[in-house]
Amino acid sequence: MFEAAIREFGRVDAVLNVAGIASGEPLVDTSEETLDKVLPIDLRHRRQHPDRRAVRHRLP
Repeated sequence: MFEAAIREFGRVDAVLNVAGIASGEPLVDTSEETLDKVLPIDLRHRRQHPDRRAVRHRLP
């Protein structure tokens, strides 16, 4: 993806790494089971670490 953007536009100016899910219930009412599903996505999920690949293109 970044290689194609650089070929087309010459650079990558910004990267947004957005992933998240919601349970739809107040945090105080959220079960441990729901937290076990939500937190790994919201806190750690990144597909192929796109931010790191973009930074490599910004380095001299």
